[in-house]
Amino acid sequence: MLATLAAPASALLYVVYTARVVGRSMFDASAEWPGSAFHPPWDLVPAALEWTFGRGDPSQGLQLAMLVMTAALFLDGLRRIPVELSLFAAPQALLVWSRTLPTPLTSVGRYILVIFPAFIVLALLHEDRRLRWSYVILSLLLLGALANEFVIGTFVG
Repeated sequence: MLATLAAPASALLYVVYTARVVGRSMFDASAEWPGSAFHPPWDLVPAALEWTFGRGDPSQGLQLAMLVMTAALFLDGLRRIPVELSLFAAPQALLVWSRTLPTPLTSVGRYILVIFPAFIVLALLHEDRRLRWSYVILSLLLLGALANEFVIGTFVG
């Protein structure tokens, strides 16, 4: 029981320590950053589409496509993988779908990489040869699009 309480107790002690010694807790510093707000997914998707088409930022569209694909894998995983893996993935997926950073989908690619149950489902889907080759071709095309954005100096993240 003590080992279980050690992690949250140390986090709480850190917050108290920084508030007393520095005069500000990590929550105060985080609140000043523009990406500290949470928004429902139905606000996030139109914002990403506006950045993609209205501002001409194709990387936001790519991030949105990756986010939708991960959500589809999560939903398919509810019937393909053990429930505990889906429960592990659910809070992470919810956070990614509800966070608006300086651009609507900044770094979504990085955030969904840790939602590993989605990749287990993806591996299970690759038993079909046509789907496997479709995935390889799509991955190469998207890699080319990201490489192009990087080369022309667009922030890819």
